[in-house]
Amino acid sequence: MTRGRIFLSYRHNDVPGQAGRIYDRLHAVFPGRVFRDIEGLAPGVDFVEELDRRVSMCKAIVAVIGPGWAGASDDGSARIREDADWVRLEVSSALKRKVTVIPVLVGGASMPSEDQLPSDLQGLARRQAVTLTEQTFDHGMEKIIAAVGKAAGSPVRRPRTTPRRRGIGWVTWMAVLTTALVLVCGGVAVGLGGGALMIAALSQGTSLTDTGLPTPASVASMAPVASGGATGFSPVGSWSMQDSAGNQLQLELASDQTFAVTGLWGALPVSNGSWTFDEGEALLLTGTNLWGLSFTTTVQITRKHDEHWHANSSEWGETELWPR
Repeated sequence: MTRGRIFLSYRHNDVPGQAGRIYDRLHAVFPGRVFRDIEGLAPGVDFVEELDRRVSMCKAIVAVIGPGWAGASDDGSARIREDADWVRLEVSSALKRKVTVIPVLVGGASMPSEDQLPSDLQGLARRQAVTLTEQTFDHGMEKIIAAVGKAAGSPVRRPRTTPRRRGIGWVTWMAVLTTALVLVCGGVAVGLGGGALMIAALSQGTSLTDTGLPTPASVASMAPVASGGATGFSPVGSWSMQDSAGNQLQLELASDQTFAVTGLWGALPVSNGSWTFDEGEALLLTGTNLWGLSFTTTVQITRKHDEHWHANSSEWGETELWPR
């Protein structure tokens, strides 16, 4: 199944905290595939057309409904009945396009009945809702993730609910590689110390950044991927990249949808695999890195500036792509 996008709809002054928590969980499971309401709309954009465009790119919409979901206008009427209400536009567009709509009740909210909704939203009342409370959040999110996965395609990765078991695996290989690189340069003592420092840091849960050692993709902090995208980006070709840490990388995207990344101590020092590019301007890279670890990363193309493109990646953070 082709992986689709997911739209998170909620009213900002209703339940922003719960909506943010839901977004974080969805983004961890479906990285780079979650639109978060109207973030990223450029000045001057027709928001009615843009919301409809974004919903048209999605296979599922998660509608977060809190006690204030209907909203209140200045005259006391429900904002959900206003033609230009963003929440109404998001949900009605999804219903009209037969997109899977999953109502999520938070903050003690109840599902609105058909007579409480405008005609274009009455189909929402017939959707099975998921209720989230502090006590049932994890279990409820499992239901939501399963429903979203069925509608939008399988997750890229699932968040861990239990601590990772520590073993020697890639940590040992990283220590050996660090030592070998420094030994080549004649720094025997530093190399051995670096390997020991790395193992000690990981075993104690310390960030490698605090040790001054290079950080591999497996333990790099994941930067949020911006929603939306630019237009006109053509992925095939050779690209020079610089990640948020200043690492220089070379990205080769072949026409047969294979890729290779080369560089020194970046988030992915050397890697290869396959790539896909969707209409939401999201580049998905799946493959193995220098240590033989499987990975998937999303590079969201956000805008073009002069001859290069700005992007946001779940592995590299804010980055720029320059044609070579």
